[in-house]
Amino acid sequence: DVVAPRASEKDNEDETMSPQERRDESLARQLQDEEDTRLRMLKAQYDAEEQASKHGEFSFAKRQRVSYHHRGSDLYYDAVIIGVHSDDGPEKPYYTIKYAKKESHDDENGNKKDQVMNIEKQTTSDRLSRLPWDEERTWKLLQK
Repeated sequence: DVVAPRASEKDNEDETMSPQERRDESLARQLQDEEDTRLRMLKAQYDAEEQASKHGEFSFAKRQRVSYHHRGSDLYYDAVIIGVHSDDGPEKPYYTIKYAKKESHDDENGNKKDQVMNIEKQTTSDRLSRLPWDEERTWKLLQK
């Protein structure tokens, strides 16, 4: 005689679920998977930033949020590191950053018009400083 394995509780649940309950269960699993992925990505970014900070006050990780000091205007901008470069050796990294800069100018009718310009540039660590960890802002950056 051959004995079939016992049906698991999950199998029994699936048989008694309505089509709507199956869809709800599937959606719940999908949402949980997305949340797990989000948390894994945030933890990886947090760990990368922590690891970079162990190399010194002026060491940053890719996709890290930073404050950039524009010396010409003496203004500070929230920026994100989009590249870490070590062409001059690992002791002297430089960074490619991206930030939004608001500029006002007069249009052809003399009306003030604001325009947001996305700036991408290379800079050195002495113009950058860490921003406090912000899970929501970091997640927005990781999704791009």
